[in-house]
Amino acid sequence: MATIQNFSGLQYPNSKDPLLQQAWRNNNYQYATSTHQIDHDMHPGLILQPKNEQDIITAVRYAEEKKLAIAIASGGHQYSGACSTSGSNILLDLKKTFLDPKNDLRILHREEVQQMVQRVIKDPEIQQTKNDKTFVNASVSWNLGSFNGFLKQNKLFVPHGQCTDVRVGGHAQTGGYGQLGRSFGLFGDHIWEIRLVDHNAEIKVVDKASDPELFWAILGGSPGNFGVITHYTIEVHRDSEYDFIGADGPRGIKAVWWYNQSTVEALLDKVAEMADTPDFPRNYDLCVSVLSSDFPLLHLVPELDGIMKRDHPDIFGYDGMPSWPPCIILYAQWAPLAENDRYDPKWFADLANAGKWRLHIDEFGKDTPKRMSEMTGEWIFRDIREFDHPYEKRSYLTNSTTLGRDGWVKQVSDRIDEILRPSFKEEFLQCWLSCQIQCFGGEKSMFCRNADNGTSYSWRDSTVCCVLDCFVESSYKHVAEKWQEENDRVMNGPQGCFSRQDRRVLWGSYGEFDLHKARRYYYEDDAKYERLQKVRARADPDGTFTANTFAVRRAGT
Repeated sequence: MATIQNFSGLQYPNSKDPLLQQAWRNNNYQYATSTHQIDHDMHPGLILQPKNEQDIITAVRYAEEKKLAIAIASGGHQYSGACSTSGSNILLDLKKTFLDPKNDLRILHREEVQQMVQRVIKDPEIQQTKNDKTFVNASVSWNLGSFNGFLKQNKLFVPHGQCTDVRVGGHAQTGGYGQLGRSFGLFGDHIWEIRLVDHNAEIKVVDKASDPELFWAILGGSPGNFGVITHYTIEVHRDSEYDFIGADGPRGIKAVWWYNQSTVEALLDKVAEMADTPDFPRNYDLCVSVLSSDFPLLHLVPELDGIMKRDHPDIFGYDGMPSWPPCIILYAQWAPLAENDRYDPKWFADLANAGKWRLHIDEFGKDTPKRMSEMTGEWIFRDIREFDHPYEKRSYLTNSTTLGRDGWVKQVSDRIDEILRPSFKEEFLQCWLSCQIQCFGGEKSMFCRNADNGTSYSWRDSTVCCVLDCFVESSYKHVAEKWQEENDRVMNGPQGCFSRQDRRVLWGSYGEFDLHKARRYYYEDDAKYERLQKVRARADPDGTFTANTFAVRRAGT
């Protein structure tokens, strides 16, 4: 494909020239290329790395003129490769476009806040309260690790995910699931304004007042298919808002166990109990992860290095790098939300002592309260991916409040154990598990209470999210597929122990890659999907932002 004139950024055509082809290959990597480059055709004809908004405008005009489609990648972490495209189209890579800390990541001045609130909210009383809030303007190019660091430096925080290299751009569009989901909601719930380049190659600012349907559709509807988003205005929380006189300070636990099935079940019993108790206090967040051997554990718990060199030198190889056995990771947090809130030390103690073979524990705030802006950084996984292998992934949601009674804990622990105890089947030696299970639900949970806040994120009545990712050596792909098929049978459906309905999330998609055909998994009903179709038709009338089939189909097409 020919390059674009008057485009000041870098361009990488998929060329037959060996040097150009190598440059294209070096810049075509995404999370999903190891698994879906062939079957989802992740071979863009031209990769563009714009320097600024004017380059984006130039690219959109070119695509409109040539009748090409644009795929948009800010980080490229989507499970199925939906932020890529095929050989006749363009990949717009925004990872490095907006990284000026003075302009592309800043706290808004009070005058800017007042103007924005007056524009978005007409109620004077609400304006007055919101004017006392703090807002941050962030470009889509910032990754969560850097974004979290900026907020911490300014004693601010907001709920967001745990993967350091995921970018703000796609994260907001798919929800922004993370450790603070119950206590504070999703990252996307905190978006106030969206700046984008639309299909006419014009800059547009969208909020709940100027275009409520487009705002609603962008946040949860069909990522990357409504325009090229460049910046968000985000409402953030101040540490000082949670320093109540008389209340306890924020508390947290990060603990590591050597893997054993009984500990997994003890911890998941706590997840089930939390999900099965509708009035469980909003203050608590809980996440349990189970990881195969050779997982880069120091990226989760860096302080383990010194401890393990002292207590377990046998796991360090000739190169000084540890070879970790399978492990269990616990993240638990309590946040004060009112003046009289008190944390329950028994809840934390029960978690910390839930199983045997505990290797390490950090208890944040036990002696000195830890600020929320410091706490959020403790939940970040500081690596790009879990294992450097192809994968078969699953992300399940449920609205069940009978997980304990339905036997889910034993069923899912058996599924985990099948891989982590390969003595059962030698073929599982070629598989690596990354499992993450987190509670989101309850009638007091902000994940649920934010359901009608002007965004279109699906399944807001869910109680638990369960991610079962199997990485596998290529020639053993059939083993991972068979294992996941059994998970589908056990977990979902009329007789499923986890969910009677197959519920999926856009960031963790799997299976059918045509979103129109798979719509019942990602959207609650046809009425919602048809509403999204109408917005898609208006925002993308010529298919400029329809770069692959993982998109809501435009009405009338």
